[in-house]
Amino acid sequence: MSYSAQTKFIDMPREEQIAEVRNRFQFREGSGWYTRDGAFAGAHEDDVIAALIDLEEAEINAIGDCMTGFSVIPPKFDDFVRKPWQRDE
Repeated sequence: MSYSAQTKFIDMPREEQIAEVRNRFQFREGSGWYTRDGAFAGAHEDDVIAALIDLEEAEINAIGDCMTGFSVIPPKFDDFVRKPWQRDE
């Protein structure tokens, strides 16, 4: 199953989340996961999954804020990427 607008990423089975990361991002040995544009996305699959879940939540909240009349800057994936020094082991 592919990720769709009707399926929340957080609700997808773990195997599908991992498949989505492997499909949408590129792995560089010894370096981690990167977007197709070459931006760092996370050291591990779990980092990328956590960033995607946080982004999805922020997008949902932004829609709610917009509907109540607040001017909202759309969230960006980069805002939720776990940098190596931010990662909790």
